[in-house]
Amino acid sequence: ANMSFGSSGDYDLVMTPEGPDLKPKPLSEELVKRQQLMAAHPEILFSCSAGNEGYDTDVFPHYPSSYPIDNVMSVSANDRDNKLTSWSGHGILSCDVAALGKDVATIGAEEASHTASGTSYSAPYTSRLAGLILQLCPALDGKTLRELIMKTVVVDYAKPLPVRSGGI
Repeated sequence: ANMSFGSSGDYDLVMTPEGPDLKPKPLSEELVKRQQLMAAHPEILFSCSAGNEGYDTDVFPHYPSSYPIDNVMSVSANDRDNKLTSWSGHGILSCDVAALGKDVATIGAEEASHTASGTSYSAPYTSRLAGLILQLCPALDGKTLRELIMKTVVVDYAKPLPVRSGGI
């Protein structure tokens, strides 16, 4: 399932002896319900965009991509040179893979072709890949499918991307 939407968590600005700090607020009731619904369906891989604020989602979570659920895949955006975009959400612990998300060819509401950018254009790439894998292995659950995709990414070991798998 492609989940090309989301929001950063809510934070309170707190003054500490070291200076200002952001403390996460508890998840809203809506986000908790969504998390429970996704966790209740381990047979589905939820491919979730990682956000377009440029945040390290290890520090500033983005939902639903930051839910700690085995069948949620967080997808960052890279460009055609396989470099992470400056605006993509990313995180060594919280984002799983990157996929093309800059200048993606698309068709608008009036069927006019154009290019668009964002992690919402990256997540469908992993959804499509998951669908192709499921045609060959239909019994895979979401967790196994996520692990398989992460193990088969392309990694430039000289410059790994700041995502868990290191690649696209």
